[in-house]
Amino acid sequence: MNFQNISEHCDYIIGTKISSTRFIHPSTFGQILLNSCCNFISKDNNEIFIDSDNFLINDKFYYSISHTDEYAVAAISKYKIGIDCIKIEKRVADVKEKFLNNEELEMIENSLEGLVKAFSIKEAAIKCFNLSLADIGKIVITDFNDYYSNFLYDKQPYSSYHDLIKDHIFTLVTYV
Repeated sequence: MNFQNISEHCDYIIGTKISSTRFIHPSTFGQILLNSCCNFISKDNNEIFIDSDNFLINDKFYYSISHTDEYAVAAISKYKIGIDCIKIEKRVADVKEKFLNNEELEMIENSLEGLVKAFSIKEAAIKCFNLSLADIGKIVITDFNDYYSNFLYDKQPYSSYHDLIKDHIFTLVTYV
């Protein structure tokens, strides 16, 4: 897969289109891609240790994975990282009031792609900062663009980066 924008903001990213989930669950594809990322870091697999609480690999890199029924993606970075992959579909619009405040809704102008991208920003930030879904309201989008967006978490400014591939949005958040 060709990530034109988000690949500039992490050390390594790999994604794949899933042709069939008949025998393998989509999350397994994410794990397989993470193994490919680990091979990028170290050819000696004995050196790789993954800590699920801190998302650390070798005490030097952070990782994040995401998947839908159609795509899986894994990314690594020297900095905390969160990645999200989500299909542009109406079900996100049905729950927009649960994850967006009034200012965010006005900024997005009720476009379906914008709503999905906003959810993706918050999901990637939750992964990056090791939060729970209950913390989604603490992430406030302040600037919304096609390839990057800005948001606040704990009153600190951060950026997210986006790629659109077919009918899916991929969003990357890093904490430098």
